[in-house]
Amino acid sequence: MKNATAGIIGLGGLGSHIVYDLAGLGIGTIKAIEYDKLDLSNLNRQILYNNDQIGQSKAQLAQKRIHDFNPEINFEIYEKQISSTKQITDFFSDVDFIILVADRPKYLMARWANEAAVKLNIPMFCAGLEAQRAMYYTVIPHQTGCVACWQNSVANRDDVSTLVLREKEYLNLLGDNTAIVPLVSTVTGMINAEILRYLTGIGRVQAAGNLIAVDFLTMRTKVIEKWDLAETCAVCGGNILEKTEPNFTYLWTSFLVSSIGDWLYRLALPIIILQRTGSAYHAATVFGVSFIPWVLFSLIGGSLADNYPKKKILILGNICAVFSSVFLIGVLSFSQIDFKLLYFAVFILASVDPLIHPSFQSIIPEIVRKEQFAKANAMIQTIDNTLSIMGPLAGGSIVMLLGGINALWIDTVSFVLAVGILRLLPNKIESKRSKHIIKKLWSDIVEGAKYSFHQRVIFSGSMMFLFTNFALNMFEANFIFYMTKTLNYPLVDATIAMSIGGIGSLIAGALGSKIVSRYKAGVLLSSSTILAGISTLLLLGNTNYLYIGVVLGLVSFFGTINVITYFTLRQRTVPKEILGRVVSVTRMISYASIPVGSWFGGLLLGWGSPCL
Repeated sequence: MKNATAGIIGLGGLGSHIVYDLAGLGIGTIKAIEYDKLDLSNLNRQILYNNDQIGQSKAQLAQKRIHDFNPEINFEIYEKQISSTKQITDFFSDVDFIILVADRPKYLMARWANEAAVKLNIPMFCAGLEAQRAMYYTVIPHQTGCVACWQNSVANRDDVSTLVLREKEYLNLLGDNTAIVPLVSTVTGMINAEILRYLTGIGRVQAAGNLIAVDFLTMRTKVIEKWDLAETCAVCGGNILEKTEPNFTYLWTSFLVSSIGDWLYRLALPIIILQRTGSAYHAATVFGVSFIPWVLFSLIGGSLADNYPKKKILILGNICAVFSSVFLIGVLSFSQIDFKLLYFAVFILASVDPLIHPSFQSIIPEIVRKEQFAKANAMIQTIDNTLSIMGPLAGGSIVMLLGGINALWIDTVSFVLAVGILRLLPNKIESKRSKHIIKKLWSDIVEGAKYSFHQRVIFSGSMMFLFTNFALNMFEANFIFYMTKTLNYPLVDATIAMSIGGIGSLIAGALGSKIVSRYKAGVLLSSSTILAGISTLLLLGNTNYLYIGVVLGLVSFFGTINVITYFTLRQRTVPKEILGRVVSVTRMISYASIPVGSWFGGLLLGWGSPCL
């Protein structure tokens, strides 16, 4: 709430209650539009004003009252009568949502505010009163229908109502104002509850795309109108993520390209080592070494993400990966592998990811709207999961046809392509703290760690991944050796099993956003972890490669749901200015067990005990 900015149109009966409640909830900034003067008739319901202030500016009085109540709140006012969408858009250019509770000009105001909300890609919460009932609704652009979609849907099914509305708009009929405090406070409490659900993500926004009526005689609520987003709507038509978030398209495309290269690297490196040495220990150790930088450099990556432009960090990181990959190829080109030098080369290349991953995760809230976080995370996971199906087969084929070294050269080219795509992302304003990054590095790290450790949900999630990663990587790090050496399957059968396993992740990616929006995060995190663990035990039942693939599919399904849920929860709840460091802390904790698990699994295999 402290980091949120509210834009409100109208500081009358509904507006005065709403801003007072928002101040009590700890909102950081309020930007209010109100041009009217205080009148005696206002005092039966407008709680910010006093009798001795009649004739004075409501906006200025409200500003002073909220400042007296909470001096830390930034309260900005606009005291001109609204006559266009542009006025609203200009003043609300940096708000997180719009609250429309002004009634004059009644019909035009709803149209202007709706157009502004769609243009700014932010939700609009609206409310109004009649003698016996209150009504409220919420518009979330490109997710629900807007006001124009609603009016079009009415026009398509009810010509009479449409004609009446047009006549009222033409005559500018306002109606009598019969609102009194009990009725006002009832509906404003519901509006603020809607806003709180939206900002915190603790529940579904109930009035999204719905007109909800509150009957003051019975106090019952009822949805009296529903409308969908109209793809042909002249104001907001379109609800596809790529259409509304073009910058996210650049981000996931760069992720796709680099992930293809990563799959070649993940397959080529252990195959090269096994072909050259036949050592399961060295193959598993190399895998484990690649995760050590996550423990050492994650916090630095988080501090960089919160202090420097994330686009620059992503580009520089991929450039460093190009040179590191070339160095690794050089090490592997020697006739005799120097394992100390190999471990060093793998360590250098692996150090790029922990330094740029916090920027990748924390740039998503900068280019994607909050209500699209789950969809964006699901899309990233879908790309990753699709490659988990195609990657083993395609990657294994490339490695067998072209050889491991050539596969690593393709990986190097993927980093170059990713740099070109990332350059298309918009430039962001640098943080004010970026000039002091070296001096404040330690304090930044401590701040991120304190926040992560004190937020029980965030910290418990990272601890959950710590233990599951240990167990899973005992098997994953040694999968190729286990399938080809212990079970004597050809490489193609091992990659088929990996591909079948990826189908579960792909299904989870497709369903992830719907599942995350329907169920509570805590329930999903705990249940998916338990079910993934139970599924892993099924590996003890059979050694057929197709059976192993199906079991891996179950494990990956629940694991992917777990990841989407946690990432979405973290993006929704953690303030943007500290998100990079929180991502780094949680990733550092969760990855700390991977080197140990992979090394321990390789050690067991080296002793001749197949590890499942």
